[in-house]
Amino acid sequence: MSASYNSKLPTHLDWVRFLVGDTDVSQAQVEDEEIRAVLADYGIQYDEDTTGGTWVRYLAAADILQALISRWLAASGGISEKWVSKLRIRYGALESSAENALQGRVDWLRLEGARRRTPKPHVFEIL
Repeated sequence: MSASYNSKLPTHLDWVRFLVGDTDVSQAQVEDEEIRAVLADYGIQYDEDTTGGTWVRYLAAADILQALISRWLAASGGISEKWVSKLRIRYGALESSAENALQGRVDWLRLEGARRRTPKPHVFEIL
């Protein structure tokens, strides 16, 4: 498993690792090759490629974090639910607040990527 990280954030790969929070490469959760594969889906073919703008980093980070959440849930047996009348009890490896926080981060990364990808509207004034 190869994992690298440069805190100066010169590449999309470093940015994705930073945005996901997987910066301790001695205990990396994601391999560089996995990040590169996700970046390739967005048209980034190599680490030094800085095309595509900053939106690529955010959408790739959202994809990676979503995959990590799924991996963690699968490894722990997931979250189970029990219903008693109108009462719902959820239990499992990830507490619902932690799961909600992680899912909120994924949602924010996707929104930020979309915001950065969409060009800002121009305002024209007719004189």
